[in-house]
Amino acid sequence: MVAELNLDNVKAFWLLVDHEVLLARERAEDFYSRSSNPELMFENFLGRSYWYNDLIRTQAEQFGQTILCQDGSASAKDLCELAIGHL
Repeated sequence: MVAELNLDNVKAFWLLVDHEVLLARERAEDFYSRSSNPELMFENFLGRSYWYNDLIRTQAEQFGQTILCQDGSASAKDLCELAIGHL
């Protein structure tokens, strides 16, 4: 884990995406249509995405790590600037 490095110039950040953004991203995928049950496949993928996002939040909070919440509109440059602002 990055936080365990205990280096002054290294810090862990956790990116979390709003559930609405995850829903929109999953809906934009078309590979579900190739499944024998597209809606079930979609629900399973979305459920996994929500679960993993929530797991990251829980563990980051548990270890007192910095969480950067995203609404999907930030560019890579914006995210870097946000992270630098938390150093």
